[in-house]
Amino acid sequence: MGIGQTVRQGAKWLLAGSVAKQIMQFAFGVVLARLLFPEDFGLVVTIQVFTGLASFVAGGGMGLALVQAKEVDAEDFQIVFTVQLIIGTLIYSLFFLIAPWFAVWFDNPIYIDLLRVSAISFLLRPFINIHNSWLNRQMMFKERMIVRLIASFIGALLSIGMAFNGYGVWSLTIGGLLSSIVLMLLITRLTPVKIFLRLNKEKVKKYASYGVKVSGNEIIDYTKREVGNLIISRIAGPAMVGLYNKANSLSRLPSGIIGGAVYMPVMREISKFQDDLDKSRYLFYKMISLLVVYTLPVYIGLFFLAEPFIRVVYGEKWLLAAEPLQILSMAGLFFCIIKPCGAVLAAHNRLGREMIVHLIGLVLVILATYFGFQWGGLPGIAWGLLGVEFITAVMMFYLAAEAIKVDFSGLVKILSAGLILNTILLMVLLTVSLLFTSELNFLQSVRYILTALLVGGGSYILSFLFLPLESIATESMRWKKVLKISV
Repeated sequence: MGIGQTVRQGAKWLLAGSVAKQIMQFAFGVVLARLLFPEDFGLVVTIQVFTGLASFVAGGGMGLALVQAKEVDAEDFQIVFTVQLIIGTLIYSLFFLIAPWFAVWFDNPIYIDLLRVSAISFLLRPFINIHNSWLNRQMMFKERMIVRLIASFIGALLSIGMAFNGYGVWSLTIGGLLSSIVLMLLITRLTPVKIFLRLNKEKVKKYASYGVKVSGNEIIDYTKREVGNLIISRIAGPAMVGLYNKANSLSRLPSGIIGGAVYMPVMREISKFQDDLDKSRYLFYKMISLLVVYTLPVYIGLFFLAEPFIRVVYGEKWLLAAEPLQILSMAGLFFCIIKPCGAVLAAHNRLGREMIVHLIGLVLVILATYFGFQWGGLPGIAWGLLGVEFITAVMMFYLAAEAIKVDFSGLVKILSAGLILNTILLMVLLTVSLLFTSELNFLQSVRYILTALLVGGGSYILSFLFLPLESIATESMRWKKVLKISV
């Protein structure tokens, strides 16, 4: 099987799992959004800023180090598990002790119990992570997808049941914890990895040296994404955090689904051929091309449909999230470039320099959030973050280009076909939007969304299949064969 087929096969299952999970989370999320209030989500998001940050410390990047390594044995997995268990236990103990001070800082006593219960997940993570690393290394993405979907489904059902019965924010917290427990029980049955406590100084040092760089980048990147929630929580309260987080998370959803599915197999495949720059370049350009073709049209759709989408799906109480969502959707092209660059840098062990990019981005996000909110509220923050993503994309491309010897002209060439398709889509949706110029109510919003999907989606598909665009000709031909369109 060629490298393109290998990546496609792995990405297919990751994409299927990611799409299915996001559809399920989206559907359950809509139900929860109508049963709960922005403040409930804001409370959980504030907790997750800290527990999410600590999760990267708990993993230590050592799971990805196992995936990236050329050769590993059973002892390697056991050593990484032991280190992660020690770190996870320490993190849980820390959160348990600081919970009262956390509640005082945010002036809300509910944070004491919320933080302590949420932190239980750190005792479960090592048991999940070690088996997950084995599955990723073996590229068994189908099996990983199935157990994650089952666990998410069970946790979501509990959340809805609790929310319906008036448990408020606890429905989100307990549901997430149950999902982790179910995942732990299921995933252990998929791998031959045996859990033992074992340490080896040399191997700990080996995996930690790579893992620290991975973890450092993840921590900084995560902080960059979430620091806005923390700042808004302090200056405007949990309700505003819920609105901001809704816009921010929706803007990252398309890239997370498609880019996340392609990232792991591309990174793993480039890691196998680290010295073959031609294969690295091929995979890098292919990943960008596919993301632009399959992800960017969703962002263009979000730009035009943000307000009616929020009104129809989440309800009037979430409408303040529509304008920042529309602004953040303009970062779609930058996301299509950042993700492939990250895969290249991880595979070629250039994470130290990537960390500098994320540090710069973190400082810029803090400034954009604070001053953007003072200037224009949530839309002001969104404009600031749009600028940060542009700067990040430029810096990340520079590092990736240096690693695998590509240049800007090559990027422009590979982007050209996707940009042509998306320009056509933009013009079509602009025309459709002119038909719905008055203020929209619920039914008009539904008609607008359906018209845009039908006309815009149809025009994009036809353009993709029949325009003679060289760089996506192979992809177009593949879909013609799938759809049994004569050529």
